Amino acid sequence: MMLHPDAKPASPAGPRDERRPCVLVVDDDPDLLLSLQDLLEVEGGYQVVVAASHEEAVALLDEFEPDLAIVDVCLGQTNGLDLIPELKSLVPGAVCLAMTADRSVERAVEAVRADADDYLLKPLEPARFLRTIEKHLDLRRTELERQEYQRKFRAVFQQTEQLVFLLEPSGELMEANEAALALAGLSGEEVVGKPFWETPWWSSSETSQKIRDLFDVAAQGTTIRHELEIIDHSGHSVILDLSIKPIRNERGQTDLILAEGRDISELREALKQLAHRAHHDALTDLPNRIDFEDSLDRALARAIRCHSPPLSSTPSANHLPSSVS
Repeated sequence: MMLHPDAKPASPAGPRDERRPCVLVVDDDPDLLLSLQDLLEVEGGYQVVVAASHEEAVALLDEFEPDLAIVDVCLGQTNGLDLIPELKSLVPGAVCLAMTADRSVERAVEAVRADADDYLLKPLEPARFLRTIEKHLDLRRTELERQEYQRKFRAVFQQTEQLVFLLEPSGELMEANEAALALAGLSGEEVVGKPFWETPWWSSSETSQKIRDLFDVAAQGTTIRHELEIIDHSGHSVILDLSIKPIRNERGQTDLILAEGRDISELREALKQLAHRAHHDALTDLPNRIDFEDSLDRALARAIRCHSPPLSSTPSANHLPSSVS
């Protein structure tokens, strides 16, 4: 079928043009091959490479990685459907469309089994054909954007120094990042699928119960934050600043729970050291004036709370020595 009677002979595709989607057309009918090339280049604006056989198509992949391939089911003495899984293995993510004049159900089933993304019936109607190509390329762009977003998210998720946990709304751990696993010397297989409060990070049954209580609050839609103790891979305790927050979908329902933890053990120790230095002499390590005044203030406050009599700087008249007149 000639889509464009004035189609010109195929010219070399030239180097891969990254600015345009690349379409591979595989068909042993030279007239149809040239017509599709002309239509896709002129009307669609795509870069087009063509092949007349299974072998030619595979050879082109050394230089081109098509975004979409259109494969005629009948390629001479071979079945074009055999090319589709090979193309998909060599160019992951490529869209593959089967093209045939055979309208039988059996042929359609074969195309599905070959993992074809769509099924084009000859004779082709140019406008519908171009819409089909654009639809599949749009889907591919969307999928590539999703994969790139997921790749960036995973890079941040795994490389952040904070402990990050992704949880099901029911509480099962979906994933923990490398920092969280390394802290406790765990592998993902040991903890994924377990209720968060039953994982080995928590130092005691009381801490585990606290985690469950915090999770229950977060699952109702409230972000919660708390400091608690966990156990590292050496058995040492670590003070963790943990926040648990719900991630909602467009309907306001909680789809995911995100827990983020920050190791503040060094910060707590530093604050403790600063407080000690502020109240003790740097040379002798004895309590200094600030410590004395703080202790006095606390003693006075306790006395007031306990209703002790006020302190007096001079003895009362009733307690003067008898020798004094």
